[in-house]
Amino acid sequence: MTATPLGLWLLRMVYILSNADPAPLLGPLGHDSKALRHHLLDHLVGALIHARLPTTDPSDPFLPRRAWDPGEVRAWLGHLAQALTRHRTRDLAWWHVARYTTSPVRRRLLQVAVGFLVGLGVAMAVAISLTGTSDPVDEIAGAALGLIAWIRVGDRVGNWFEEAPGYTNRRLILRRFGGVGLGLAVAVVGLPISAVPMALSLPHQYRYMVGVVALLCIVLGLIGGSMIIRSAWSREMELPTPLTSSASAASTWRADRTLTVARVAAPTCTFGVMVFLLFAVIGILDGDPVTWIQNGLVYGLTPAFIGGFVYGLVSGHHHAWLACELTLLTQRRLPRKLIPFLDDMHRLGLLRSVGPLYQFRHAELHNHLARTARPGG
Repeated sequence: MTATPLGLWLLRMVYILSNADPAPLLGPLGHDSKALRHHLLDHLVGALIHARLPTTDPSDPFLPRRAWDPGEVRAWLGHLAQALTRHRTRDLAWWHVARYTTSPVRRRLLQVAVGFLVGLGVAMAVAISLTGTSDPVDEIAGAALGLIAWIRVGDRVGNWFEEAPGYTNRRLILRRFGGVGLGLAVAVVGLPISAVPMALSLPHQYRYMVGVVALLCIVLGLIGGSMIIRSAWSREMELPTPLTSSASAASTWRADRTLTVARVAAPTCTFGVMVFLLFAVIGILDGDPVTWIQNGLVYGLTPAFIGGFVYGLVSGHHHAWLACELTLLTQRRLPRKLIPFLDDMHRLGLLRSVGPLYQFRHAELHNHLARTARPGG
């Protein structure tokens, strides 16, 4: 047993580091190296967790940041080991966890469930925007839009499990679209200011028309500019994450999460501003801007935000964070906070990191956990 580095390491971690009673080693285990190795691998997780207590000191790379239950850790690591074994790989990439740990049937159910929830939200948004109407055509339109959203989002969810992580280049966004944003700001602010003296120099009956034209130009400029920026974002601002040795699992996780939030927030805010300004313009034309603005806040922003949210979900090609979060939310065989868990297992010495990938410290530990874990997928 002590003739190999693994055997020496197991003895040190299980008995010396944890100051455990070595009496079991004096019995039959001392004469059966295979049974002794199985015994040490069985007790390794618990020994390391009890010996290395959590700390809040970020300068200590060998102590975990959280307290973990040994039984849960053993079950979670066993589940991951089984998933990797089924897919004939030693590399644990967080963006593959969703696909490796869910069956095709579960993924199909998730597609249907997510699509249904989004479709229901779309139908409810349409119902809110049409409050007060009794036309059955409106109800049919709401149901049809909800069904379309259900099918479209459900179809895209199936692709999330195959996608790699991505990121958004914020510096490139500022450099590429800073001029466009400045131009839009000048149009939004400068056009009304320039229209004021023009309106004052005209007869009273024409001042109203100049104001309406100015507001319509603002709305059209915002719509056109936002669509240009959104189109360019889809083509150039969403990039695949370079999976090099300089990257870490936590950094790629955060980058893909940031990309997802930005991709959803951009169209959501854009649609919301567009709808609000359109309601404001209609109110000025109708002579009652206050009422129309209130109606826009109540009946316009909700469908606009939901429409932007749906558009953000179905667009883009990097949804690894969403797929992983969806998987972690809907099963109990993995920790809810996956990245902190993997980081702590690396600090404990159970995993090793290779760039953004993790591997079990030794192939024999991987095989033992996969073999002794509770079956399931």
